[in-house]
Parts: sequence; structure tokens; C-alpha cells
Amino acid sequence: MKKLIQILLSLFIELIAFGCISEKITVDPYGPDKPFETSQLISLKNDVQNSFLKADVKRIESLISPTYLSIYKSSLVNNTSKLADFGALLKSMKLVVGDSTSAVYQVDYKNVKYEVTFSKDSDGTWKLINF
Repeated sequence: MKKLIQILLSLFIELIAFGCISEKITVDPYGPDKPFETSQLISLKNDVQNSFLKADVKRIESLISPTYLSIYKSSLVNNTSKLADFGALLKSMKLVVGDSTSAVYQVDYKNVKYEVTFSKDSDGTWKLINF
């Protein structure tokens, strides 16, 4: 009887340990307090910065989520002379919040903090959604 209890206890401990290991694998390894950037997000961020620096309106439009493009389209076209300055400002973006589906960066302009947000579209492609 004592041997059976030891076996059951050992099995129980293994199941608990396996459950903990399994949980660790499925949880974000960076945790909620440590935002991270995927390689696709970094690529998009760099593309957005360079496109603004070049004042390439067509390219910028292609990097913005179609859902949000209507909000920014006329501003991009009407302010092409300011796009390069905005691109220079984007070079100072710092990641504030980031996970596998969205990322919020912050820029500081004249001691005021502004957010630049990226998110994955329904097809899994990273897009600019707010700036």
C-alpha cells in the first residue's frame, strides 16, 4: 500500500511539473512588462521611417492599414513638405508596449509625447495604424 501511495504521489508530482512546463512554453517569454519587436515589425518600422524621410506618399500609403488610410490620406498629400521632418522624428521612436499583434512606440516632440501604433491586419501583416 505504501508503495502504491509513493507511485501515485510521484505520478501526481510529474503531472504538476509537466503542467508547469507546458504553461511556461505557451506564455510570452518576455512577459507583459518587457515589450518585444518581431523582425517583421522592425522591418516595417524602418520602412515607415525611410518612406517618410523620402516623402514617398505612395509607399507610406501602402504601409498604413487600409482601415485607417482614409484618416491620413489627405494629410499626407497636403503636407508632403513636412513628411521628411516627421520621418526624422520617427527615428527617435521608443517601444513602450509590444506583443505579437500590436506595438505602441513613443516619440517626444517639443517635450510632448506622441504615440505611433502598429498592428497586424487580419491577414497577419504588420501595418501602421496611428501616428
